[in-house]
Amino acid sequence: MINKDTKRTSKILLLNGDKVLLLYSDKLRKYHLPGGHLKLGETYKGGVYREVKEETNLDIKTCRPVFKKFNFVLYLGYPKSGLLRLSEEHSKYVWAKIEDAHKYELCNFTKKDIRGLQKYWSNKHKNKPCNYQEEDINYIDENLH
Repeated sequence: MINKDTKRTSKILLLNGDKVLLLYSDKLRKYHLPGGHLKLGETYKGGVYREVKEETNLDIKTCRPVFKKFNFVLYLGYPKSGLLRLSEEHSKYVWAKIEDAHKYELCNFTKKDIRGLQKYWSNKHKNKPCNYQEEDINYIDENLH
């Protein structure tokens, strides 16, 4: 496979209970979701698995697409257990409570993705504490945006 990047991108809302993984980019000076540009010939899902591994050293246990638009796919997923180690692209990370994620300096797209996740949760689990489980992957759909 040629290693040239394309204009297509995939990102992931990587969850651990009621927390979402945010990566800090010194270049952007903001937090964003794991993911990035696909390589030529790479699938969106393959790209998100590769990007998460490259950026965090984590493997994805399970994921599914929750939003598609033009050259972008957003996934929701859960990591396998493992040691999180950042690539040189990122200087720090946080597992942020989903309801507190807005307190971080987020990229605009990340803000929108997290608001969609919060909206989904409040519609599905009225008056219940925010605690995402793997089975929730089956219920999230394109209503994220």
